[in-house]
Amino acid sequence: RDRDVMYRCVAQHPSSRPKNSSQHSRRTTSLRCEGSLIHLTSHILPFSLQSPIRQTTLSGGFGSLKEIQLPQNTGSFVPSRSYGVAKTPVSVQKSKYPKHPIQNGKKHIVLIDGSQLIYRAYYAYMKLEAKGATYGYTKLLLRLLDELKPYDYIAVCMDHKSKMRKDLLPEYKATRPSLPETFKSQFKWIDQATIACNVPILKEVDCEADDVIASYAKKATAEGCKVTIVSLDKDLMQLVDDDVVMYDIVNQKFLETPHVVEKFGVQPHQVPQVQALIGDKADNIPSIVGVGPKTSSILMSEFGSIENLLSKVDSGEISATTHPKQWNAINVISENRASVKRNLQLVTLITDLPSDISQLGTRPRDREKLMAFLEEMRFPSIVTQIKKAEDAEIAQERALQALREGLNPESAEEKPKKKKKKTKAEKEAEANGTAVPEPEVEIPVKTEPVVPIEVAKSIDWENVKPAGVTLVRDRETAKRVVSQLLKLKDDYHACDTETTAMDFDKSAVGQGRVICASIYVGPQYDFGGGPRIWIDNLDECEGVLSEFKEYFQDEKIKKVWHNYAFDRHVLANEGIQVEGFGGDTMQMARLWDSSRMMMGGYSLGGLTQDLQLEVGAKISMKDRFSKPKLRKDGKPGKVRVMPHLDDLQRDPEYIHDWIHYSVFDAESTWHLRETLESNLKNIPWEDGFETSPKTQWDLYQKYWLPFGQLLVDIETEGIKLNMDHMREVESLAAADYLKAKATFLEWVVNFKLKISS
Repeated sequence: RDRDVMYRCVAQHPSSRPKNSSQHSRRTTSLRCEGSLIHLTSHILPFSLQSPIRQTTLSGGFGSLKEIQLPQNTGSFVPSRSYGVAKTPVSVQKSKYPKHPIQNGKKHIVLIDGSQLIYRAYYAYMKLEAKGATYGYTKLLLRLLDELKPYDYIAVCMDHKSKMRKDLLPEYKATRPSLPETFKSQFKWIDQATIACNVPILKEVDCEADDVIASYAKKATAEGCKVTIVSLDKDLMQLVDDDVVMYDIVNQKFLETPHVVEKFGVQPHQVPQVQALIGDKADNIPSIVGVGPKTSSILMSEFGSIENLLSKVDSGEISATTHPKQWNAINVISENRASVKRNLQLVTLITDLPSDISQLGTRPRDREKLMAFLEEMRFPSIVTQIKKAEDAEIAQERALQALREGLNPESAEEKPKKKKKKTKAEKEAEANGTAVPEPEVEIPVKTEPVVPIEVAKSIDWENVKPAGVTLVRDRETAKRVVSQLLKLKDDYHACDTETTAMDFDKSAVGQGRVICASIYVGPQYDFGGGPRIWIDNLDECEGVLSEFKEYFQDEKIKKVWHNYAFDRHVLANEGIQVEGFGGDTMQMARLWDSSRMMMGGYSLGGLTQDLQLEVGAKISMKDRFSKPKLRKDGKPGKVRVMPHLDDLQRDPEYIHDWIHYSVFDAESTWHLRETLESNLKNIPWEDGFETSPKTQWDLYQKYWLPFGQLLVDIETEGIKLNMDHMREVESLAAADYLKAKATFLEWVVNFKLKISS
């Protein structure tokens, strides 16, 4: 249904179909999805699964999967029969790349601001002084080549000193620090990297990269192409229109006309008019004193251009009477018209340079040339990255081909794997004659064949009665349990969630789907089936968790979590704004023993084991649920695989163990809080203000607890930054760093000479 996976059809016996499913429509010649059923009344191929199933893309970046071909030669698909939706073992996920705003069939040209890309790479990898810029640039370029597909033309535009602008203003860019030798020496390698990637380099004598980009963009749009400019340079925003967009490589998003209007308050073609008035600190273009950004945008919005404004001033159409609020600024502009016109020339990009679009045609990547360059530069991590991407693409293509042929993708012939190097532990084990350590678990996004709907429906929930657990799977039970919980305001309530649809490389804010939650208030309470509360929020039970909204938002109930920030963020996605923060056992453990980071860590498993809680230690998910992956001969291999969490919660084989695993987190958090409170109370604390004895528990209650809440609030709100200012500070900070480093090295040399003498 609502999962980021590919779908295929498997026969479902009519007797197992839910009673409330609607009848077939014999007139349709395609599939339609209703809840957990798909109705098929024809063998017409291909077919599309529409809105109930999200558009997905293959994890290897293979492209959008909008249609799935069913095998025509199979006898298992019968017209006018209902089919259950079953997920295939093919690993899929939402596209990691943003959707391009230009989608109208025109040819697409990508122009990369090479100079900005180089600077970004250099400062990102400054620690790798000799080759840092080259390494970072190569990584970014390879990423862009995949990220911006499809395109018909692509090129990297490089800077050359602008003689024209220097003649107009000798101080142009004079405040920029000189480039370090370690940076300048890498330019030749950066050109080699671009050539190795088979991307053309565009450079014009006495012209900046911005002018080259502007000329090619204008020529491309005149020939009916669409243009993407890869840069964050505000000077290039004047080029944005219906056929030209900019790409923010940092935030992976496209910048269109509304973004420019939001930044400057005018249309893109008017950006130079505003810049001429407010100046540009980065390029050392002076502003017109007394004319700020707001006034500039107001004037240009009304008059369109500086030339039109000045002509109306000269003709007397504008005066202090007609524009009393802006008259001072208008008068300043008129008096400094020479400087204004000079600034306008400086900020307006050249668009008439020689430009031949045909020379930019995309060329196949010369793998041999690229690999030779990477080997020469000794960039093994990039080599590994490329090989992994190639392997993933091959695996996805094989899986797709198997699916088209009606086979299980797992049976597709696998590419022979290279023999892995033995780890230090394996070598020592062999030398000592002991057992070789078990390999780490492999957890793909989707692995083993997952639970078809008909199997999930076969769970007899009446007989699912885990010991000591109160199951909450309907709204009536939820309301009853909530009414009991709301009365227990003097106790600590330990809470936990289990989630899917998470990208753990990103913040938990705004992502994740809660499939179940658990609550534990102590062994003395019974909520119908025992003291442990397990709330099902998956499939037919989706929405049951919302009945606990009043409970979670009650600020008088002290709720304890292990990693509070994560659970609060994912519950916010369910429309629940958690209140009543009673503690975070992860933070409490850090206060109790700050040295555990190097030994034992602060995970729930590590803490429950080392503190020897009466409920025992947590068993990891991989140890509890993973199974050996079957080899081609049917025998179990060394690699272990994990079912998806959705399947653990809907498979009769796993359901009891899954529920116990889920509720254990809340129960162990409750016991961990009790133990840590006791430990903290045994550690003295002197706050310097009060004479009465204090403990670390007092410190936690007074400072750590409210600060923990504040940190989560900050994560939720985010921090607003002035990116233009930050970029200016970045360049200054880089220069300060190099200066301080040189000073320090000089001191070291002098110190050593002094010691030796």
